[in-house]
Amino acid sequence: MLIKPNLKQIVFFGFLMACSMNSALGMGAVAKEQNVTENKDVAGPTPSEQEIDEKPIVFDDKNGDAFVTSLEQVIKTHKIDENGIDRISKVIIDQGINVTILDCFVSKPRSTRRPLHVAVDKKALLLVKIILAAGAKHDIDEKDSAGMTALWLAVDQGHEDIALLLIDNAASTIQLDANKCNILHLAAARGLYKVVHKVCYELDKFEPGKIKLAKLLAQKNKAKVTPLDCANNRENQAKYLDGNFARTVTTLKEFMVPKS
Repeated sequence: MLIKPNLKQIVFFGFLMACSMNSALGMGAVAKEQNVTENKDVAGPTPSEQEIDEKPIVFDDKNGDAFVTSLEQVIKTHKIDENGIDRISKVIIDQGINVTILDCFVSKPRSTRRPLHVAVDKKALLLVKIILAAGAKHDIDEKDSAGMTALWLAVDQGHEDIALLLIDNAASTIQLDANKCNILHLAAARGLYKVVHKVCYELDKFEPGKIKLAKLLAQKNKAKVTPLDCANNRENQAKYLDGNFARTVTTLKEFMVPKS
């Protein structure tokens, strides 16, 4: 015998079925969203990033110009930053490239520089760091055909950050150029007071260095002027009054006073 449902029962069962369907649809949507999220989490790099990462790093070592150009391209292509210095320098060493003997031809066939000189000339701090890490620090005082070391070139062109980096990597600060200028003459003439302070401070640490520093401070170039004279002359010229030369003068005078 069939029991005929009344209206209340029909409405009640209909309500239960609707709730069940909504619940099922909601769980399906959640599952779909979770699946999409998981796919995002496990997704690999974009094709362009993957292509860059897998692209072999090869440097042109036929000459210094080609090497520097290919190094610049590697830095750009592989998006190398400070964290990638060791990686790239290791590749250079592993490929047997000697960065201290590669000639970079400048203006004339016989006018040459090393890759380190070229990097300094470009004012490329990252490039300098990589080349130093690749072996140039072992021959950092190599001179170009004009008789300038990388440090001299950096100071002469006013690249203070690079000059400080080279000093930190034990670049010589006691040499003289063709005009009998030492590094303090050059730095003082350009108002690079941080370089002046760095050179003086490092030499003033130990007794042998104190003697060398005293000679540098008293050294007269071909024009018969000392580093302090250079700084004073610049300070007294209106176009150089930017405060850096006053700081340079103060720094030189500080180290000229015998320490008790």
